[in-house]
Amino acid sequence: MLSDPKARQITPGSKPLAARGGTDQFLLPSTRRGEGKWIMCFISPMTGKRRELGLGTYHSTGIATTRLQGLEANMLIAE
Repeated sequence: MLSDPKARQITPGSKPLAARGGTDQFLLPSTRRGEGKWIMCFISPMTGKRRELGLGTYHSTGIATTRLQGLEANMLIAE
């Protein structure tokens, strides 16, 4: 699982960090060191295509909050 110290070390140009909280969530690097944006990947039940859902930016949205948002989004997508 992704920890806060590891997330703080993300740098521009680095690979996305997987959150591994039961959903396909990633922290994508920003243009500044230690910042990024949260993305959740899922398969659309209507089209069957891969989609991405933005969950906020790192620092304004923490890891625990992002995990909860991802679980809630998965429940809504599955309905």
